[in-house]
Amino acid sequence: MICMPLSGAKKILLTEEDTVVRDGLAKLLKKDGYQITKASSSSELIRQINAGSFDLILVDVHLGQPEGIEVLKVLKDTKPGIPILAMVSHTSGGIVEKALKEGVIDYLIKPFNISTIKKKIAKILKDNQPKQGEMSA
Repeated sequence: MICMPLSGAKKILLTEEDTVVRDGLAKLLKKDGYQITKASSSSELIRQINAGSFDLILVDVHLGQPEGIEVLKVLKDTKPGIPILAMVSHTSGGIVEKALKEGVIDYLIKPFNISTIKKKIAKILKDNQPKQGEMSA
């Protein structure tokens, strides 16, 4: 079963240093109807988030300088309403706990199954959409 986005093209900001992973994941998510903006670094993530609006941020926590955890702190302070799904290559050093503390809604451990990421994305977007009759502030 393919997890289709809800109404309209949901916008996802995908931040991953590895070109193969970033481009492959973007291609798969685009096939499901998501609008993908790619970033390859923390600084590019910050530029993109300030330039556009997104329904979800998918970010590799093990980014280069500034470290992914530091970027999560910035996002938590500047864009608190955007859900963040983190990707981690390991769980040592309390990285998952740190990410969750900084506002990450869920995480994936690499390598992950593509159906798992699609399900998590669909659930996060569904859970974070405005309820019928709810007014945006």
